[in-house]
Amino acid sequence: MGYETKLIIGRPIRLSKSLSNSISDNEIDVMVAAEIDLCKLGSNSAIMDLPWQKPKDSKVSWCWYGSDGNTKITEDFYGKQSQPIDLVDLLAALIKDTAKTDYRRLKWARAFVESLIETDSNELKAFLFGH
Repeated sequence: MGYETKLIIGRPIRLSKSLSNSISDNEIDVMVAAEIDLCKLGSNSAIMDLPWQKPKDSKVSWCWYGSDGNTKITEDFYGKQSQPIDLVDLLAALIKDTAKTDYRRLKWARAFVESLIETDSNELKAFLFGH
């Protein structure tokens, strides 16, 4: 059984506590702009080497809402919490991976991330989600 990975790209925002009682001072919402299902990348993927898992001692939590708009997601299906990755670092990993393999999902992700960096990447971050 492999580790299936979804790439979430979004803009971190800090909502006011007055908008939601469920928001803590250490929680940052992510307004999701795109999701790319990368399926099974394999353990030798440069993407999996990125520091995408939240350190246990970190007090900040990142969350977003599922496609239904109501389901709050704070960790992946394996209980791992994600932390943001800069798009430039993600692109570097995608370049390494696409040099090693012809996997179409990596090509799509690379092209998409390149276009984001060229246009509007100032506040966008990437998150990995295992499913």
